Amino acid sequence: MIGVTLDWDIPRTHYRIMQQDGACVISTAGYPRAIPGVPLRRNLYGVSFAVAQVTGFAALALEPIARPRCRRSLETALKAALKVM
Repeated sequence: MIGVTLDWDIPRTHYRIMQQDGACVISTAGYPRAIPGVPLRRNLYGVSFAVAQVTGFAALALEPIARPRCRRSLETALKAALKVM
């Protein structure tokens, strides 16, 4: 499991890895991709979008090291890819 927290000051395409209560937590914005002609605040937003962002970041981090027979958990693989232990 990966802890996720919102930070409205982080751009949508970025994240920050932090320690919170001794656990690794990834902080990112809670905005989806922009809809042309729709102001950011009129679009949907929230923690579910932050979780989706972190899921995407995790997939991108794991892509180069993924193997069809890999049986490690996502958390273990992500920590190895990000070198966070």
